[in-house]
Amino acid sequence: YKDSKDSIPKESEDSLHENNKTNENEMKKSIDNTEDASEYEEGDENEKHKDEKESESPDRVLVRIPRHYTIGFGRNSHVEYEVELMIIGGEEGDYVRKIFRRFSEFRDLHRRLARHGAHGKNVAKLIFPNRKIFFSLSTSVSNSRQKDLQSYLSNMLDTCCISSKEELDLLDIFFRAT
Repeated sequence: YKDSKDSIPKESEDSLHENNKTNENEMKKSIDNTEDASEYEEGDENEKHKDEKESESPDRVLVRIPRHYTIGFGRNSHVEYEVELMIIGGEEGDYVRKIFRRFSEFRDLHRRLARHGAHGKNVAKLIFPNRKIFFSLSTSVSNSRQKDLQSYLSNMLDTCCISSKEELDLLDIFFRAT
């Protein structure tokens, strides 16, 4: 995967750097406050009410896709989604990873895991968001995809029982910071 900073226009890159520290601090504050933690997807509503034994484990991965960016101009443009992964209660404390991925990279992740991963059959059962060919760069399509991809990633990580950054790295190259 390419370094996502190289593909962001200069003006967007500057604003990203300014907001990174603020966003990380806001994210940690929102996790500390359980009402604000609802902003992160933790899987299907039914799965939020698991047995007490399962909910006792402090380690979990929270997923948030707070924004998306249109990169490039004209025919060479595409949308990248900012993905924030927060691991709560790890051995080293809370951990935040921020990655930027295109819709096609999410789709490739789903295909790889469904075919080859140890969790293949379970991942294959998950519904992946539909590809929208027309108006794929429009704000409304990008906003819709943003919500759908966040929900998908959260359910997929829950299905694969991922709870540490090591497990995240081993699951697929998609999750590795570049």
